[in-house]
Amino acid sequence: MLDNEPTVCPQCGRPLIEIDYYGEGLIGCADCNLWRKNGEEHLKSLTEEDLEAWSLSNARHKAEDTSP
Repeated sequence: MLDNEPTVCPQCGRPLIEIDYYGEGLIGCADCNLWRKNGEEHLKSLTEEDLEAWSLSNARHKAEDTSP
């Protein structure tokens, strides 16, 4: 994230996360489902299917993590 960008969601106050959305980097809040490209103002919501797929992928990566 750029230095002048917010680090928390303006709606719920939770930390923003960065995700890979079909090769496009998005920053946003998984709980509020509000996302934007890095450096842009325009917010968009992911479809329920995309949000569910990201959640499953994220859980799979956490389960495979073997770091101490």
